[in-house]
Amino acid sequence: MLSHEVNSFSHQIVMSKSSCTITSPRPPTFIKGRPWILSSNSASAMAFFNSGSRALVEILTRLQSAETPIPVDHTFFEFGSIRYHIQASETDPDNIYLSISTPSLSHEALPATGLPEFTLQEARKLYHKFAEIVEPTKEGYALTLKLNFSGLTRPKDRAKATSQISRLQSVVLSSQLKDMLGRLGPSGTTKLVYNQSDPFFVSRMPAAPAGKISAIFPMRFRDDTDTAVAASFFQELQDVGNSFAGAPKCSWSPIPPPELRGELVQHLTTNGGFVSFDIFSRHVKGKRAAKTAWILLNFQAYVKYHIKCTRSYIQSRMRKREEILTEVIQNARLRGSADKKTLQAWVYGSSAFIVESLKLKKFKMQTWAIPRYNFQYGLICERESINSLIEKAILDADGRGVRVLSLGLLNQEKQLNRSGELFTQKYPNLRVRLVDGSGLATAVVLKSIPLETKRVFLCGTSSKVTQAAATTLCERGVQVIMNQKKAYDMLKLQVPERNTIYLKLSSDEIPQIWIGDNIDDMQQRRAQKGTIFVPTSQFPLKKTRKDDCTYLSSPAMKIPEIMQNVHTCENWHPRRVMSAWRIAGMVHALEGWDMHECGDDMMDTEKVWSAAIKHGFIPLTKA
Repeated sequence: MLSHEVNSFSHQIVMSKSSCTITSPRPPTFIKGRPWILSSNSASAMAFFNSGSRALVEILTRLQSAETPIPVDHTFFEFGSIRYHIQASETDPDNIYLSISTPSLSHEALPATGLPEFTLQEARKLYHKFAEIVEPTKEGYALTLKLNFSGLTRPKDRAKATSQISRLQSVVLSSQLKDMLGRLGPSGTTKLVYNQSDPFFVSRMPAAPAGKISAIFPMRFRDDTDTAVAASFFQELQDVGNSFAGAPKCSWSPIPPPELRGELVQHLTTNGGFVSFDIFSRHVKGKRAAKTAWILLNFQAYVKYHIKCTRSYIQSRMRKREEILTEVIQNARLRGSADKKTLQAWVYGSSAFIVESLKLKKFKMQTWAIPRYNFQYGLICERESINSLIEKAILDADGRGVRVLSLGLLNQEKQLNRSGELFTQKYPNLRVRLVDGSGLATAVVLKSIPLETKRVFLCGTSSKVTQAAATTLCERGVQVIMNQKKAYDMLKLQVPERNTIYLKLSSDEIPQIWIGDNIDDMQQRRAQKGTIFVPTSQFPLKKTRKDDCTYLSSPAMKIPEIMQNVHTCENWHPRRVMSAWRIAGMVHALEGWDMHECGDDMMDTEKVWSAAIKHGFIPLTKA
């Protein structure tokens, strides 16, 4: 089957005595539990711009631990145009003078005489045990503190104080931002120019809930590839970030939001769209204020850093993969007898390559990768290139005697190649059978629905599996309720006329069994307590209501114990669990079926289900 994975897009192949699948990569993900911190699919998280100055910690620690006084007169810079000056003398070793200069958040943010009184109060409150504000400040700096740690006798207390001082830049900037937000009034928009090349806006709309402020970031990228990666990144940020109840709501739009009406055109001209966060009073209370402000001020820089690192990671992985494989894979060819054949992979980049080899009974199976990334599948300009790679894999497999090739994940999208029908029409004499796995996937969905169910709610995208499941339910006398007129009209044309009485369009009746894919947060919030969500897609649903609803796995089954060389998990599934689409290709080969399953054609669901059970595949859920 052809499917996809984040740093490798693979497919599975069933040979003369085996089967085949093709997969592709997952998009970048977010660290669970930390909606503000992002990570790629690599083992280590992307670096976050720490609000504490490591250089300042190191200097202060050395001064305090030195056996004899050390004279210091040092200036250094931190990310974000932060400038520090630190001074200590041998004659006055207990006192250390620390000065800081920060950029203005806006033209109105800093008074001519220095920092606003609100910021000075915050500094006194936080550092009163070991620091005092010096007046006047050192020339060229906004704030000067006299530090004296002699009253802190325990090393633990000194380390804590040093850590607090290292976050001085965050305290200064966040207090200014908090003061500005407080003075924003019931409505209005303010432009912040912490970074001159990337200003952003904070806005309060007249009709907004009390305490709500929107932070809006115009995103600009110099490189077209960065823009494409960022589009996928922002969609993922919006989807995953909104799944955390405590995190500010995130939204992304390619056009300016209503809050920016009336702003200058040059401020609204972007190629990366606009990212917005809804900030409430709870996000700027107490200790959270400094963290929230620091994240907002550095969000644009962090995104660009993340995008660049993602590109470097992708490219380095590609190069490393190619270097490792090229030695073994050059001049790839099939070797062996007529009874047993082994497929060697192709050079990475221009064609599919092997990422996994399995064995079940007398069949050998391989997973091949299509060297394309998730975001590329969403680009119309990439469709021809992706289909060309899939077509090449199909023809090579056909020429080498492969029996079944199943398309996985995004490689079987209807918009891409009509679930493989594009290739069977172009090459009517193919010996290899193409399988999209929709028959078994539909069977797994139907078997997951409790037997006593009388009504189901159909929502989400109208996919091949969703339509087939709904049609079968109507044939069984189960009422299928929908609330989208267009999808309802399309499905009504697919259902036999005698069964259309079981198809109903209603916005008021919401049963407790939901089936479909891409069910968004807003839809899920309408579900009753105790609702069971049955996904029809290979991608799992986002669990917005996991506390009071049940989410079943995307269609999948446990594999037989006799299957060999299974050393990794498939995507998001547990160990030794595979998607129904992938298993369908194996069953197709085991049974020796001669038909293609692509386009509108689908295997009989009961037939393929019975065959899967016969060969040792076990359902994850029981109706």
